[in-house]
Amino acid sequence: MADGKKIQIIHAADADQHLGHLKKILDTFKEEDRIESYSTIPSDAVAQDAFNTIGKEDMLIMLLTNDILDKKPSIEAMMLDVKKRQPEARCAGVIIDNITYDPSFIAFPSSLEPVRTSEDMDAVWQGIAENLKKLFPKLVVPIVPPPPPPNDDTKTKPWWKKWLPYIFGVVALLAIFFTLKECFNPPATNEIIAKASVVAPRSVQGNCPHKFNFTGTIKVDGPMTVKYTWVKSNGTSDPVRAITFNAAGEKQVKTSWTLGSNYSGYQQLKIVSPKELLSNKAAFRLQCASPPTDYVYYEQWESVSAGTNGWVGPTASTSVGIRTTGGNPGRYLLSSRNAGGSMDIGISYGGSQIPKSFVEKRIKKLTFDLKLIYGNFDEVFFRVRYKNSTRNGWKIPVRVNTSYRNWRRYSVSFDPNWSDARARSAGWIQEPQSASFKNTMSEVYQPQIKISGNGNLRAGFDNLRLE
Repeated sequence: MADGKKIQIIHAADADQHLGHLKKILDTFKEEDRIESYSTIPSDAVAQDAFNTIGKEDMLIMLLTNDILDKKPSIEAMMLDVKKRQPEARCAGVIIDNITYDPSFIAFPSSLEPVRTSEDMDAVWQGIAENLKKLFPKLVVPIVPPPPPPNDDTKTKPWWKKWLPYIFGVVALLAIFFTLKECFNPPATNEIIAKASVVAPRSVQGNCPHKFNFTGTIKVDGPMTVKYTWVKSNGTSDPVRAITFNAAGEKQVKTSWTLGSNYSGYQQLKIVSPKELLSNKAAFRLQCASPPTDYVYYEQWESVSAGTNGWVGPTASTSVGIRTTGGNPGRYLLSSRNAGGSMDIGISYGGSQIPKSFVEKRIKKLTFDLKLIYGNFDEVFFRVRYKNSTRNGWKIPVRVNTSYRNWRRYSVSFDPNWSDARARSAGWIQEPQSASFKNTMSEVYQPQIKISGNGNLRAGFDNLRLE
């Protein structure tokens, strides 16, 4: 038994999937005698005395999801009280959603990127498991050999002792044989060569976001398994991966990095095992083109005092709020639905900065950045209504790859003076009992970007403009 080491997990209702990953890891830890036990505590059931039994070798882990935000300050305060009472006890936070964490706590994953935004969550959880293994190593019980039998010279020497000179001679000959064999067939020495390069071009000036692709080469002198990761100039790194060589040779590994603002940096290929090794720095530079000056409306949600700046949810079950990091770049607008069901999420404008008459202002294009963060998405569309909330309007589907989970820019072009027939031929759909396309565009009520899907949904919006 692992000296009574225990782990307590604090979680909210929206963490079920990730709680399952963590419980699977800890079940393995119990089988390997790394810990004695673990338990889970829902965030809404954490009491003042919930952590009184935490010992100096125990750990508290809080799953940082959106639903824990209300309880997070009080839970962190109780965890800090544990640290005061038991300085050797460990407190940790697993960053599931884009939520800040107490810097005095251990943070997982090591990249500090939210788990939910990863394209390969299994790999992220594998990395978390490896980090936890370092904190809870296996208990090694030394094997003590039995004492040798007492030396009794009064006994008759066994028969084999007279053969000892011959045995030593045979051993010496075998040693010489294998030494010569190794000289002619030397084993792999774990010699590894690593190098990395940016897939051309290294310097880009143009529209953002832009994706840089990187290729690394790993060369070995014999059969082995090499574990590696990619290290970025901003201090983050990719999950550790493994590649197997059946013989001496070299293989290529690839990664990418998408950036939405001016940046100069590099990526390095890092060999983790069988020995640590860093490649050269694959340097690059991104110079984003200046934003257009001929737009009618442009919103980046970078103003701290403005909040959502008039943008609300399009349905009663949609929550809209600002996230301070993770945008394209900087701050962005998050739209989410935690209650499940089938109502759309998205954003709807209820302010006064967007002109009501797209005809008068000659607005002919909508552009926005979108990141589908979490959920099963069906369709994205742009919708305009006529005059007020009691009327229907027109909508057009936006061609979106609903399985893509990074920032991407989309646009819708139109002419507000189109006839109904011309609008339909361009893909617009007229809702029942709605005004004509031109009349609708002459008095637009709360333009919307809506997203349909099933269950819990989360999506981010940034760099929205009308021109």
